[in-house]
Amino acid sequence: MNTDKDIERALHKMQEICSSKETCSQEVLVKLLKMNLIHDEAYKIIETLKLEKYIDDQRFANYFVRDKLRFNKWGKNKIKFELQKKITDKQLIVNALENVNIEESNEILEKELLKKWKSIEKKEEEPYKKLQKLIRLGLSKGFEYQEVMNLSKKIMKNEKISEI
Repeated sequence: MNTDKDIERALHKMQEICSSKETCSQEVLVKLLKMNLIHDEAYKIIETLKLEKYIDDQRFANYFVRDKLRFNKWGKNKIKFELQKKITDKQLIVNALENVNIEESNEILEKELLKKWKSIEKKEEEPYKKLQKLIRLGLSKGFEYQEVMNLSKKIMKNEKISEI
């Protein structure tokens, strides 16, 4: 059991952290437990932070989705997978993923595939292997298979490769 002063210190520390960057309840819980607080104390601090609007898991999820799409160039599948590690409420994740702009997502995928195409177009002889590499990249970034396949074929067709 910690003293009231320890709990107050932990609360102030978390307020500093939460005011400088967007965090979710899970991240705060991990930090509080590392500060040797027991679960009950940690949950009380988290509730206080939520009431004071330092923590909002929906707001965190929305920012997470937007940032991972724009800066990390991830697709919905990878974003969803990583977000599930941080937020347990499935509805928050669904709500955040609904905000993904499909056109922006497709543009990002196309740019990533074009970049990959430029790096493999002269190195690889077989069109099938080129297609495989494009698909592998798109899927590893978390984009939907059908989107990846369609854009990969479009890129290859535009480059006058019709063997596929």
